[in-house]
Amino acid sequence: MHQKPKLSNFIAVKTPTYLAVRLSIFLDSIYYNQKHRVKNTPIDAITRLKKTSFSLLIECFDDLNNKIFAKIYESNSFGNFFFKITDSKSLHKITHLKIYEIEHTRGVEYYLGSFRPLCLQDSPNIIISDFDKTLADTKYSTAKEIYQSLTKPLDFFPTVEASVAHLKEYTQNNFHPFILTASPHFYEDSIRDWLYANNIFTAGIFLKDFRKALSYIPADLSPKDLKIQGFYKLNQLFNIILMVGIPKELVLMGDNHESDPAIYATLALALGSKLEAWQIWKRVNTLPEFQFTNQQNIQILGKLYQIENAKKLATYKTKTKILIRALNGKSSYKLDNSIFKDVAPLIEIF
Repeated sequence: MHQKPKLSNFIAVKTPTYLAVRLSIFLDSIYYNQKHRVKNTPIDAITRLKKTSFSLLIECFDDLNNKIFAKIYESNSFGNFFFKITDSKSLHKITHLKIYEIEHTRGVEYYLGSFRPLCLQDSPNIIISDFDKTLADTKYSTAKEIYQSLTKPLDFFPTVEASVAHLKEYTQNNFHPFILTASPHFYEDSIRDWLYANNIFTAGIFLKDFRKALSYIPADLSPKDLKIQGFYKLNQLFNIILMVGIPKELVLMGDNHESDPAIYATLALALGSKLEAWQIWKRVNTLPEFQFTNQQNIQILGKLYQIENAKKLATYKTKTKILIRALNGKSSYKLDNSIFKDVAPLIEIF
C-alpha cells in the first residue's frame, strides 16, 4: 500500500521578532485518506507510531503572494520540526507559508498545505488547558477503558461543561488558547474534532510523542514518562512560552488527578518570582511529580535560563491564574507548600 507524508501537530506563531514553527510529519496510507469516516477515532491514526525522518521546503509569501523567503529544514528521527525564522528584512512581510516534503520520494515534492501564522504582538494574553479530565472526562485506568479511548470518538466521554465555559470565556476576551495533553501524538485529529464540535478553535495542540519514550535512541522522553507526566508537561509549557514570548496575562487550566498543580506552580515560579533559574531548578528537580533524568535536568535548567533572560526584556510582570478542576468533589490537591508557598495563592479550585 502506497504511503505519502502528511503534516500533523502544526503551529506557527509570528511575533515582532521571529516566526516560530513547530510541526510533525508522518507517513499516511492513501487508502486511509480515501476512506470515508464520520468521526475520527484515535486508532485510525495509529500508523503515526512509525518513526521516519523528513525534509521540508518552507516558502514564505507576502499579502500579494510574492515569495520572499525559502529554506529547507531537516527533521529529527521522529519527523519532528521546530525552527525560528528571524530574517528581519522579510519577517514583517510574511502573511502565509507553503510547506512541501521533498525527501520521501526522489524527485517528488509533496504539497502539505498553506498556512497563516498566529500573529501575536508583544505582551500577549494566553490560556493553556489540559484536555483529559479537564475538558473531557476521559478514563484510561483499565484495559477496557484504554480500548474505548482508542476506538471511540472523544464525545463518547462526558464533557466537563464548567471547564469548557471557562476556556470560552477567556478566548472571548482575547486570550489565545493552547491545549496541552499527555495523550499520544496520534490523538490529534480526534481532539481537534472534539474542540471544533464544542466551538473551541485553538491555536495549537501539544501532545506527547510516545515514540520518544519507547525509542532505543536517546530522546528527551524516557520510559518512565509514559506514566509520569511532570517533565513532559513542564517542558511543553516552557516551549509554549518560548514560542509566544512572556505573556502579560496567563491562565493555566488542569485538574487535581495527578500533578497539574505542581507543574503549573513551577511555571508560575519561573514567570513571577525573583528566584534565579538555578534556584527554581534546585527547588523542583527532586520532586516526585517530575523525576528528571540527567538529560531532562539539563533541558529544564536551560529553558529556565531562557525564560529568565526573556523576562529581563519584558516591561511588565506576568499575571498568572491557575484553575484546577476538583475531581469527584475533592477540592484538595498535592502541592509542597515549602517550595510553592509564593505561588500557591494563585490556585483556584472549581
